[in-house]
Amino acid sequence: MRYDYNNIVGHENVIEYFKRTIISQNISHSYLLEGNEGVGKKLLAKTFIKTLFCETEGRVSPCNQCTSCIMMETGNNPDFFQVSSKKVSIGVDDIREQVVEQMDIKPYRSKYKIFLIAEAERMTVQAQNALLKTIEEPPSYGIVILLTKNPAKIISTVHSRCSRIRVLPLSSKIIEQYIQNNYELEKWEAALYADFSGGSIGRAEEMLEDEEFWQLRQKSIDYLIKLEDANLIELYDIVDAIDKDRDNIPQILDFWLIWYRDILMYKMFNDDRYIFFKDFQDMILDRSKELSYNRISNNFNEIIAAKNRLDKNINIMLIIETLLLEIKERKK
Repeated sequence: MRYDYNNIVGHENVIEYFKRTIISQNISHSYLLEGNEGVGKKLLAKTFIKTLFCETEGRVSPCNQCTSCIMMETGNNPDFFQVSSKKVSIGVDDIREQVVEQMDIKPYRSKYKIFLIAEAERMTVQAQNALLKTIEEPPSYGIVILLTKNPAKIISTVHSRCSRIRVLPLSSKIIEQYIQNNYELEKWEAALYADFSGGSIGRAEEMLEDEEFWQLRQKSIDYLIKLEDANLIELYDIVDAIDKDRDNIPQILDFWLIWYRDILMYKMFNDDRYIFFKDFQDMILDRSKELSYNRISNNFNEIIAAKNRLDKNINIMLIIETLLLEIKERKK
């Protein structure tokens, strides 16, 4: 994708901030972009960097035609550095070799020398302290941009030296519209992907390209259907099957929430416009007749409680076992 603000969906406040920064020439030597994975931090940062390198006078967005813009697109700008490490962590040696030592060398062809550290939360404390010395007293041409999904892992002294920018999740409506504009899907399918995207177009696109998302949805609903007629032994067979899907349990629970939400909406309004799982419409209609408002509400609340317990690292399969017993024992 070309690094251009016109290719960025949403995030108008961040784009406006970057443009005002260039107009005022109040360029910081260090930035920290915080936001969920896949929300667009890197695209925003690289577009801002491309604009700073752009050779066309008075631009607040890249011209896409000058030599510097073309070099950024092809990954050949000699004054732009992306810090990387093959290890789990970005260590002090990585920062010294890729940032500190390189920063001492003047830019080759631009008035800036810019360093991008994606996944900055991977930096060790020692690495962050090594970086701190650089961002405290940077050369006039030096700019360091950090991207992180976990700002709590960035030490306070680095935080305080950076211009901090929150890159917020996009609304489901924005992502739904993006999906409909770029993929041939039914509106309800686009809405489902948008709902599971966590406000991230990157995450939505990953799911759209991954057939397992749709397969997991089917499997999740099958678990609930089997539970309806299961005896106690069969219930524990379902628990064992879910155990094999352990990594997907948070998503399975999300599918279950939508299932009971759809049943409730159909029961209330008797109208398929209000349901997500339109391909299960007949089954949802049947369940809406069978289950009381109280039972649907209780199941919904039990699933939410299970999700909250997952976040507290309690025994995962005990949580699932307890949840299935609750849904089974209070079927009506």
